[in-house]
Amino acid sequence: MTSRLSTDRIKFAEQIGEKSTCQELQNFIDATKVGERTLPLLVPPTTLLLVFLYQLKKPSKVPRSVVPPTSSQQDLSEKALKGFTGFALITSTVVDLKQSKELYSPIIDAIPGMLKWANYLREQRMQSEGAQQICKSFSVTFLSLCHVPELSKPLRSTKGIYKCAI
Repeated sequence: MTSRLSTDRIKFAEQIGEKSTCQELQNFIDATKVGERTLPLLVPPTTLLLVFLYQLKKPSKVPRSVVPPTSSQQDLSEKALKGFTGFALITSTVVDLKQSKELYSPIIDAIPGMLKWANYLREQRMQSEGAQQICKSFSVTFLSLCHVPELSKPLRSTKGIYKCAI
């Protein structure tokens, strides 16, 4: 039964992730910041984590060459950046990955895309005004994975991890 529930939750989160604009993703981030301090979230934090993970999971969505970000609500690089920000926020405040084994499979599946997006965003935005916050989001995201042996091993063995660390 748990497996079926997780599959349904993953599909639900992917549907939200697919349709979300950059502003809607930012609204999820803001709601998480407020919700973890004051009010319960309407969407479970693990489902929000999957929504943010969806933005990062497909390496094929990463552009082949680096282009400047746009102001479009559908800019994939901005959505990926929101994915890292939301993932980092949730794993550092409300979701303990060590206690959330049902998330391991979708996270492991997303690692190649996460690394590819991290490398792309590093090249695209490291000279930008928000570079320090971007580095913090990457660091918190990947450190949260490193603290869980079941996630750390696939992360360390994925192509692109060493380029990302430089």
